[in-house]
Amino acid sequence: MTQNNDWQHPVPIDEQSTAAEYPLDALPTLIRNAVSAYHCYGQQPIPLIASSALANISLACQAHARPCWGY
Repeated sequence: MTQNNDWQHPVPIDEQSTAAEYPLDALPTLIRNAVSAYHCYGQQPIPLIASSALANISLACQAHARPCWGY
């Protein structure tokens, strides 16, 4: 088995990154306001805060879902 060593050099992550902004407008107003407020308080990246908020909301809603289990 041969190895392919044609890896490209990694792109450095810095403040000049051209990554697209996180789509805060796609979140409901209540969640958007909470994410923005926490970002001002804690200075964490918005995608990290938003994904954590969505994960917690998903977990909270699981108890209210009524999936059909076939019985």
